[in-house]
Amino acid sequence: MKVVSNSSPLIILYKCGKLELLKQLFELILIPEAVHHEVVYNTKDPQQSEAISRCDFIHTHPITTQQVAFSHRIDRGEAEAIILAATLKADYLLLDDKRAQQEAKLYDINFIPTFSVLLKAAEKGII
Repeated sequence: MKVVSNSSPLIILYKCGKLELLKQLFELILIPEAVHHEVVYNTKDPQQSEAISRCDFIHTHPITTQQVAFSHRIDRGEAEAIILAATLKADYLLLDDKRAQQEAKLYDINFIPTFSVLLKAAEKGII
């Protein structure tokens, strides 16, 4: 299963102490470079940076710069995540922002907000 994530699900699950749920539910999470930069370098929380960097199930995947410039309504990380999900034909995109979700719909991308990740984990008895 191919799953791409934007930064907010990673940050929220880290702050809840539930980042490992992603490994248990999906095994592998792909993130674009802009998302990696947001969650590892643009944080004021060094523990977050270290925790996410150590996750062996989160892999950074490059995309070309030309692909990114398609919307001014969403940030670069969201744009790259949508492009990566579309390019890889991902099964799911972990995404919370409503405007970014609207963009994902334009590309027929199945997105899952963080709350639904938690519900899925509860349904499977993981939490």
